[in-house]
Amino acid sequence: MSLYDNLRMMLSKINWRNWTFKGWLLRAAVVVVAAVGLVFGFQNCSQAGFENQMLNMNSSSLASSATTNSFIYDVSVNQLGFMSCQLQGDPGINGTYFTFRVGAFDNTGVPSSILNIRPAGLGLSSTFQSTWASQHGVYNATNQTSMLENALLADGTSWNSQLQLSLRSTGSPATTLMSLPNYNSSTATYAAPSNMMAAMSTDGVAAQFATNITAQYNYFPNVTDFYSRALQGTVNLGSTPGAYYSSLLGNLSGSYLAIGFGSTASGTTANTQLIGTADSSGNPTGAAFGKGFRMAFGHVFPQQNQQNILSQVAEYDMSTGAPVAGVSWNCGYRLKIVRAEDRNNSIWVSSTTKVPACPVESYGDLYDPNHPERPAILNALRRFLPASQWDINVTRGCIVPYVADACYQQVSSTAPIIYDEYFFPTTNLNALQFSGCGYGTNQFQCANYLTMCLRQ
Repeated sequence: MSLYDNLRMMLSKINWRNWTFKGWLLRAAVVVVAAVGLVFGFQNCSQAGFENQMLNMNSSSLASSATTNSFIYDVSVNQLGFMSCQLQGDPGINGTYFTFRVGAFDNTGVPSSILNIRPAGLGLSSTFQSTWASQHGVYNATNQTSMLENALLADGTSWNSQLQLSLRSTGSPATTLMSLPNYNSSTATYAAPSNMMAAMSTDGVAAQFATNITAQYNYFPNVTDFYSRALQGTVNLGSTPGAYYSSLLGNLSGSYLAIGFGSTASGTTANTQLIGTADSSGNPTGAAFGKGFRMAFGHVFPQQNQQNILSQVAEYDMSTGAPVAGVSWNCGYRLKIVRAEDRNNSIWVSSTTKVPACPVESYGDLYDPNHPERPAILNALRRFLPASQWDINVTRGCIVPYVADACYQQVSSTAPIIYDEYFFPTTNLNALQFSGCGYGTNQFQCANYLTMCLRQ
């Protein structure tokens, strides 16, 4: 029945002759309200029905709004760590040690905010955002929220994906992992990729973007698994002394530390392949969606015959192979790794001065008003080095593990580790005065370091 028929039926039932003037006014008001209600009811039902129809039509075909060279999600991190330990046996020892560790962290209102760390996290790509806004911006907020969440969950490619950290070839990062020697053999193999946070199909991931299409998130509190809520990842490389350095450096010019989207779909090689671009015929190009980091290594002192720090990081878009514009990385945070039994041993810091290798940091040193950066650096370091596992001395630039040593396992009980910060012209073993360290003949091992790089 039409709106006109409804109104005519209502008016035909009114006994106009028995109305007083006051009653006529009251009843007339009722009629007007009823008519207006019918009009708005019709409009709301029509709008809701239209949007629900569009929801059903569009949520399962979201991928068609993107090309074969774009992806729904974009990812970035703002903190990267490297330990030069050559891990043997059980790499990592319950997560205390690592080779590479990355993460995205919120620095708003915390001590590390003064370090000018650039925001980072998982977000929706700019291509998707503009496409969605042009196609779906006319709907009311409630329906648009439902549409966006359902659309993200309905896209087969991104739904069957999970972020992973791995070392990959710059030529074909989607398919080729970087080859490295294994810690218990000389046979070259690849370092197993490490999953980061929950899969895109997990409850609590897509839902978080539904209310803010432009936001970046680094923590997903509605994910059930507590250990899968944070955007963090670790890769451990184990090797015999010196072997992985030569391999890592030898392959460095053609490799990325890669953060990409591994496919979890049935029939895919999830541990070796990333989701990537395709040509006009749908054939994979070898490029991958995500970010890749090109790295350069060095040493703290020229007398160290060992590449023990990360000296430079450059960030790339792996789908295009181009550097990410406007982004730089500061790798100036370097801390010596000292065994617990060595922390009070004296080391040379000048030709005439020796000090403990890594004493416990005093409150006065840490919170020295002339060095406001120290608490900020400690705050950032704690994201990679939990207080239950590591003691940190920011002032001296060193860290000491509370757990079993896995950084110097190849050092014999009689051979010293050269923690010195000053090297003499010639070696005097009787006075423990060394002219250098490294893997050369008659040389003792240099100290290992943690390097922390921050995205600026």
